[in-house]
Amino acid sequence: MNIAQKSARYADLSDVSASAKFCVVVMERGNIRAFPSDRPMITDENREDGDGGKMTYLSKGKVTFREEPRNRSRPKFRQLSRDVSGEVFDIPEEHQVIFAYETLHGKSTLIGAICYKTADSRLTEPDSTFDSDYYHVIAFLFVKGDFQCQGVGRQLLDRAVLSMLSVTRRPIRVQSAERAVAFFEKMGFVQVGQPFESMCGPRLFKFLFNMEKIVK
Repeated sequence: MNIAQKSARYADLSDVSASAKFCVVVMERGNIRAFPSDRPMITDENREDGDGGKMTYLSKGKVTFREEPRNRSRPKFRQLSRDVSGEVFDIPEEHQVIFAYETLHGKSTLIGAICYKTADSRLTEPDSTFDSDYYHVIAFLFVKGDFQCQGVGRQLLDRAVLSMLSVTRRPIRVQSAERAVAFFEKMGFVQVGQPFESMCGPRLFKFLFNMEKIVK
């Protein structure tokens, strides 16, 4: 059984819904979140912050996106996964992470993260496994409940895609929960083969969908 089969999957409602190969966050601690109409909405304004990260302004704060080294990221990534999904997940070896922070009244708060692995450009063709090192892979995507449905997850995904494609232009793959399929289709992913039944994890993710984004 590979790591994908051993890990629970959740989905992230950053726009319609989002998902990841190992973990996709659909609910926060089992409850679907409803957001009042006066929640801050993301604008299109982006600029560099003092540390080289990208800032996206909200009506009540700003969101900064930063890639951080794995050895320094693991504790905060574990805590974020627990806060969002109720379970603790670690960053797999050879994966990178981009974090999203909100700054409001001088206080910076971690609100989301995406974990991904860049394809091995030395490989000339894939092996038989869906998550072959030949492909780029999205592993985890987390957004805290109060910031879901505001585009944070979409921007995390966009930044991860840009990072991966800057190394080599290969297809991007993800294993999605059923509820997240529509989101990934909206982001340019298509289903590969038939859905399959997961051998472990929550009932909500009993069936998983292999999805791929073709890069031209």
